[in-house]
This record gives sequence, C-alpha cells and structure tokens, in this order.
Amino acid sequence: MATYVNDLRLKEISTGDESGTWGTSTNTNLELVAEGFARGTKDCFSSDADATETMADGATDEIRKLYLKVTSSATLSATRTLTLGPNTVSKVWIIENSTSGSQAINISQGSGANVQIPNGAVKVVATDGAGSGAAVYDLSLVDLTGTQTLTNKSIDSDNNTITNIVNADIKSAAAIDAAKIANGSVSSAEFQYLDGVTSAIQTQIDTKTTLAAALAGVYPVGSIYVNATSSTNPSSLLGFGTWEAFGAGRVMVGSGGSFSGTGGDSTVTLSTSNLPSHDHSFSASFSGTTDAGTATITTGKFPNYSADNFTAGRNTLEEAALSGNTATFTSSHTHGFSGSVSGTTGSTGSGSSFSIMNPYIVVYMWKRTA
Repeated sequence: MATYVNDLRLKEISTGDESGTWGTSTNTNLELVAEGFARGTKDCFSSDADATETMADGATDEIRKLYLKVTSSATLSATRTLTLGPNTVSKVWIIENSTSGSQAINISQGSGANVQIPNGAVKVVATDGAGSGAAVYDLSLVDLTGTQTLTNKSIDSDNNTITNIVNADIKSAAAIDAAKIANGSVSSAEFQYLDGVTSAIQTQIDTKTTLAAALAGVYPVGSIYVNATSSTNPSSLLGFGTWEAFGAGRVMVGSGGSFSGTGGDSTVTLSTSNLPSHDHSFSASFSGTTDAGTATITTGKFPNYSADNFTAGRNTLEEAALSGNTATFTSSHTHGFSGSVSGTTGSTGSGSSFSIMNPYIVVYMWKRTA
C-alpha cells in the first residue's frame, strides 16, 4: 500500500504494488520533485481570516513549490496566520506576501515559533515538521525583492562579516535605535534634530555661523538686547556671546547732562525743606466799651488859706477847700477799646510717600558681557 510520509508528499510504492502503472507513478513523483524547486502563486486567503494550506499527497500543488507567492482574494484588515501542513513536513520555502490590504502575515506550522512577513516582502523560512509543536524559522538575511533586510539577526563581525550592502531598505518596523549607529554616542533624540533639514547640513551650519557673526557685530560687548515677550538668554536665540540680565526694575536714560551711573527712586517723601517758602496767615479785629464805675473825691481844708493864693475861676473843690470846708466830688464814665490779633494755623498732612513713576511697560533686557 502506497504512503506519503516524505517531506514532498510523494507516493512511496510498496513492494509488489503499481503493476502496470509503476512507471506512471514514478514519472509523477519526478514531476513533483521538480515542482518542489519551482515558483508558484496561490490565493491562500479567500476570506479575511486565518487560513491553512495542506500540501496534496502525490498530486501537483502550488504549496509544494520552493518560491510561493501568497495572494488573497479577500482584503485583509489585520495580520493573519497562514498554517502550512501537514505539520510533519520539514521543508524550505521562499514566501512572498502579496496579499491585499497592506497587512503582514504570520507563517506557522504548529504551536512553535512563527515568522512574520511584512506586506510586499519576501522571506526564506524553514519548517521543522515536529508535529503539533512544529516551529517555523526565519532564514532571511536578504529580502529577495532586491532590498536588504536584517530581521532578528545578529552579525558576528569576526566570523560572519557582511560587506558591500548597497541601497539597504530598512523597514520602519525595525525600530533600530540610534545608539547602535557609529560609536553609539548619538542618541535617538539627537537624531531628531535632523528633522526638517532641507539642504546640506554643513551649508546650513555655515549660513547660521555667518548670520551669528553678523549679529555679533551688531551687538558688540556692552550692547543691550531687549525682548518684549521672551526671557530666553540671547546666547541661545542669537547663537553668540555671553549675556547677563540687565536693568531689573529700572528705565534707561541717555548719557549726558546731570545723569551718570544709576539713581532715582520710584517713590518720594517730601520734607518741609522741599516745599517752596510760603505763609499761612490770619487776622481778627474787635471793639467795645467798659464801665469804669463811679469815683468819689473828698477834699480837706487847706491850711494857711490866703485869698491871694488863688485866682478866679476856681472850681467847687477849690472853693470848698479855700473856705475851710471839706467837699465831695463824684464822677462816673466809660472806656472804649479796640485792637487786633494775629498768629499761625494748626498743622495738617501725614508725610506719606507718593509715586513719581512715568507710564511704563515691562520688557526683558540683557547686556552682553563677552
């Protein structure tokens, strides 16, 4: 009884079998051996799902061919798995992923390792035929589409040196870290600085250097740089010089006149000596009368009276005195008064300071020191 236990699923004729047809079966086997070195195409995904292709026993089958172009009549929406059967076949395949939908495909045989083939790529794979636990191995160092791929492989520079790789096409999924380039001192973040470069880097550096040199002449040491919104040090913005923050809380005044160095205040408190000379005066007037009361005068006799001692027109008091009698004289009158006063009023004010600032706007100022 014939069996198909070999890796190409050829008919193995038992002793005494195939009488009269042995030649035909043998020729078919030879054709299938040749098929194992051929190139074929097969629609392996008739639906958007995983699929299994089992090599036919003793009959022509595209799956048997060495170079297998895998296509799909369905448009794949995700990575799908193609399982190659039977899981006892140990064989080498060159597989091209030509499916629709721009999806990768996984090549599997059992529960062991799989190999993923990106859409449009070609890989050399080998199945180990280990049954339910069979694995698929990636033998690819070169993508047979003509581009160079190095996927999940390490290169021993002493024993397996690869040279003269031309026009290498490294897939974006490879995620090669920049630290592995050159001496490893360049980080991935530093490589991002090249983003947006539109011409030779050296040309752009020379242009920037020339611009910086020109600006250095515009801003010699001692110059003031002013920016209305950015507090960034000008050495970063302009690419030259050493700068220090300048004039915090002060306005600038042109040199000359009575101005030199720094000075001034934002507020001031006036003292008495700062005020112009002036007076605060007041005046007042008044008038009225006072009652002086009554005055009484009593005369006594004049001794040694002699009529010759007095002249005519004597008043009553005199007459009384001359006659040797006493006399009393009573008189009453008032006194008028008037006058004015002057002096100073009481003090006022608190002596608080007040602002003498001009209208201003805050900016960032830097002074070049070197």
